[in-house]
Amino acid sequence: MFGSAGQKEMTFGDWLAVQLSKSNLTMENLAKNGGMTKAAITNWMHDDRLPKLVNLIALCEVFGAKQERSPTQMLFEALQYIPEMKNAEKRHNRRMSML
Repeated sequence: MFGSAGQKEMTFGDWLAVQLSKSNLTMENLAKNGGMTKAAITNWMHDDRLPKLVNLIALCEVFGAKQERSPTQMLFEALQYIPEMKNAEKRHNRRMSML
């Protein structure tokens, strides 16, 4: 996906890689602390799949604890990079502009 200036838009996998770096975690550490597999994290980082909500919440809890941010803040940030959420936000904005 590309933004209006021709720059690549950040995907969920990109966001995940940034959070790993900010948290000084390896995929193995994240998998262990979040109760998930390294293979699942790899799929998410490559944007092959998106995490289920329960895994997304676990990711945000781990990242929030490491970065001294609330899991809720992390969750709202993460949701920006989920394609379905981007489309839902666009639909909402269109509907609101018609009122």
